[in-house]
Parts: sequence; C-alpha cells; structure tokens
Amino acid sequence: MRIIVIWCFLFTFLAAQDTIRSSVFKNQSNRTPVINVVRPSDVTYQLWEGFTLVRNANSGDAAAAHELGLRYLTGQGFTPDSAKAFQLVEYAAEHGHILAHFNLGVFYHNGWGTEWNPYEAYKNFKYAAEHNIKEGEYAYGLNFTDNLTVARNWKEAYKWIKKSAGDGYAPAKEILPELERYASAQGTDSSVTLTGTTNQSQSSTLQPLLLDFAIEKEDTTQAKVKAIDILRALGPKWQKRIQELPVVTDSILFSLLIRHAEWGVPEEFNVLARFYEQGIGTKQDSIAAVLAYLRAVRLESRRAPSLLIRMIENASLINKIQQRASRGDAEAMYIVSGFSLTEIYSMQKKEDIISYLQKASQLHNLPSIVELGTAYFNGQLVPQQKEKSEQLWMNAYKMGSNEALIRIASAKILSGFGSLSVDSAFHVLLKGDEEESLLAQVTLGICYERGIVVQQKKSEAVRYYRLASQRGSRIAYSSLKRMYDSIRPADKEFQISDLQD
Repeated sequence: MRIIVIWCFLFTFLAAQDTIRSSVFKNQSNRTPVINVVRPSDVTYQLWEGFTLVRNANSGDAAAAHELGLRYLTGQGFTPDSAKAFQLVEYAAEHGHILAHFNLGVFYHNGWGTEWNPYEAYKNFKYAAEHNIKEGEYAYGLNFTDNLTVARNWKEAYKWIKKSAGDGYAPAKEILPELERYASAQGTDSSVTLTGTTNQSQSSTLQPLLLDFAIEKEDTTQAKVKAIDILRALGPKWQKRIQELPVVTDSILFSLLIRHAEWGVPEEFNVLARFYEQGIGTKQDSIAAVLAYLRAVRLESRRAPSLLIRMIENASLINKIQQRASRGDAEAMYIVSGFSLTEIYSMQKKEDIISYLQKASQLHNLPSIVELGTAYFNGQLVPQQKEKSEQLWMNAYKMGSNEALIRIASAKILSGFGSLSVDSAFHVLLKGDEEESLLAQVTLGICYERGIVVQQKKSEAVRYYRLASQRGSRIAYSSLKRMYDSIRPADKEFQISDLQD
C-alpha cells in the first residue's frame, strides 16, 4: 500500500516497487544444449502487473483500485490522468480502503482530478486519523490551526499531531515543538487570532500553521555565526547559489544577499538586518539594520515587527535617526516615513511623510523611490498619478530594484495600466515567484483565482495564497479566507464566528 503525503505540495510513496532480475540455469554438461529460463523483462512485467491491477479493480477490488489510481496519477505504467486517478481512489475509499481516504483528502486538498474542496479533504483526513493513519492524524490536526476549514482549536491540533509524531511521522515530529509553543502561549483559547495581520506593533505575533506548514528558516541565533551558515539555512535555492560561487567569503555573500533581497524577499531583509546588527560580512550599522527590518515589515514579514521593535526600544537610536533625518540623511528620512506608514512608531504626521519620501528619492534612496511610486499608484497621501508611479518604479528598477519591476508587472496584471504587455508582465511574475518575491506570489494567486492571463484554477490560487500567507501576507490570508467562505458548508462543524476569525 502506498500513501501520498502532503508536505509542501509534494508527495512520496512509502513502498518501493520490487524488480525482477533475470537469471539462468547453469549448464548440466558442456555437451548438452543450454536452455535458459527466461524471466519477464521489466517492461513486460509492468504491463502484466498493470493488466492485473485493471482486471482486479474492475472486479471490485478496492486495494487494486487504490493502487491503480496512484499509478494513473504518477504515470507509472499508464498515461497520467488525474481525473481517472481521482475516480479510482474515490471508489477505493467508498469501498472501505482506509489509506484511500487519506489520499482522497490529498486530491481534494490540491484539486487533483476534481474541484478544490478543503471540506471534503477535512472529512477524509478525519476518517484516516480516526483509523490510526499517521499521515491522516497530521493533516487532520493541522486543520485546527489555521482558522480556515474549522475553528481554531489548539488543544485538538496538539492532540492529533502529537499522536502522529508518536506514530513516527517525521513532519509531525518536526512541527510539534512549534505547535506546543503556540498552544502554551495561547492555552486552548481558540478565539485568539494568530494570523499576525491585525496589529503589527505587537512584539510577539503568532501565525497559523497552514496545512502545508514548513518551519521557517529565517530565524538565526543571537550568537555571531558565519554568513554561509545563515544563508544555507534559508533553503535549497540559497545552497545552490552558494555552491555556484567560485569564491565564498562573508563579504561576497553579503553583497549577493543585498542584490537578491531586492526582489522583495522579506526573509532576506531580516537576515540582512541581522548581518548589519552583528557585523557579518560588513561593518556593524544599527541604522542600516533598522532600515532592513523596516523593509521586511513593509513586505509583510512575519518576524520583522518583533525584531524591529526590539531595536527601537533603544531611545538613543531613535534620537539618532530623528537627528539624521532632520539633517537630510536619505536612509533616516525613509525610516521615519516608514515608521509612520506602518504605525509601529509614529515619528511624524502623515501629511509630512510624502515630503521625506520625495527628498529621499531625490537623493536616490532606493526604498524611498519604490515607496513613493506605490503612494502615487494607490493615491495614498498624494493625488493618484499612475504615470508617475510607473516612472518612479522604472527608475528604481534601473537602479537595481527587481521589486519595482514586480510592482510594474502586478499593476499591469491587476489594473491594466502600464507599458509592459500582459504576457511580459506575467512572465515577470513567474520569474519573481522563482526568486521568492512575496508580491509575485500574491499576484499569481489573484491571476489563478480570477482567470487573468491563465485559465481559472482555484487549487493553484490556493497554493499561491498559502505560500504567501505562510510568509505573513495579510492579503493572501484574507484571500484564502474569502475562497474558503465562498464554498463553506452549512454544517455546524465548519462555522467560524467573527470572534474566532
């Protein structure tokens, strides 16, 4: 039996296929003609095995139908056909195959061969969990953490994920300490919103564990460590970038980080801030660290608000920033404006924010130019001037801000405004997603939800929204909530009150 395991939208199989090796009888005599026993080739054996599965499935064998469904899904011996795979796995589940219930939940969860339906996924995960399927225990437990399918219930979540961990499921073991921390911090009060979207000024903000939860890699220890160790912890893409460098030093890695963060990657700005704080790959610079944390906040980082607040508790640092801003320092003016925009720390009247951003932009301060472009595009603080916003973003792009290019592409896709063609804008977003731009992920989610440029596909929209929401995007989480609510069943089990939302 095999189980499709949902873990960051990938699946693995728990059992390997046996292979048949050819063998021959030894000669009985040198004078006797040799007649070899011929075993079937792998291809012939797979055809026969596939034929047997089809025959058994057609005769009502639930286990055969389940296995056949997985083979249609993965194209093992058959032309890939997710719709046929879904039908076969559904048949197996309806005829009592326990593992098929879990896998059917995966199909509904990802919209494979059927419409995306998190509520049907939940029902099947619940069935699998109640029948001691460790993967089902894990998936069922996570449903109680994100306040989307059912109301948040940390006690129930911890119960099932702890059971899954006890049954040996590695992903459950990995997140159990994190879940225990959440449960400990909030008790079993499922009415507390942990999305991190309502008040960024809270010094300690918890986040939902979405169904495809993966431990964040951005957090680093307070002790000074090597840049290479921190960046490797960001994931395989950074590991590959490091591997491709002919020479690796902290300063080279620092320069690479600065350039790549300009795609609009909040986690990388957090790391960049830590580098400035500790003098890793560069000289220590507390103001530069504050600026980097602030940029991460503006990009909706989960971790940045608490990290930033920790720094600005230093009154002398705040005074230093204010003094520099009053003297016309571009970085300081951006920081003061950013504090007021985020309402983390009000340092000036909102009507004065635009003046600082304009002055800093004239001094070629990159984040100020991007921010000012956004203000003109949205009509924030200044009358809306979309042409001016695109001009500012284009200038920022020429100066090295790929985030600005993502904003130009998003504006084209969502509003139709801009000089980029729709196709070019969409390809920019795909490249941005590849480079882990949070804004690109959110915009691609909107594309798939509404059918802009691409065919409407809710499961793909949900995938992008999950990725962005897990990283801290309020827009993405709200979009997820809206999509869940649009198909929410009337069953009491699936109702979430305004207080819980």
